[in-house]
Amino acid sequence: MKPITRRDAVQQLSTHLCRVVFIKKTTGQLREMNCTLDPQHMPRQAYDSLGSYDRYRPITSKGTRSTVVQVWDTDKAAWRSFDIDMVESFEQVKE
Repeated sequence: MKPITRRDAVQQLSTHLCRVVFIKKTTGQLREMNCTLDPQHMPRQAYDSLGSYDRYRPITSKGTRSTVVQVWDTDKAAWRSFDIDMVESFEQVKE
C-alpha cells in the first residue's frame, strides 16, 4: 500500500516497522528499505538523537514544503530518508 500523504507515512512509521520501496532520486534506482520511527525498533541513542525534531512538520527551515521522510533504517542501523513522491509501495512489516 502506498501512503496518500507524508503525514500518513509518518503516522504508520511512528508505531510500526515498515517496508518502503522507492525510486532513489539521484540514480533512478529502485530501492527497498525496512524502516521505522518507533522507539521500540531502534537503539535508545538513535531515538534520543531526534531531540525536539518534529517529524510531522512538512515545512523545511527555508519555508518550503518537504516531501522527505527521515527514518531509522533497521537493516543498516542508521538514519536514512526517502521522498514520499518517489514511493512505489509502503507496507507494515508483520512482526
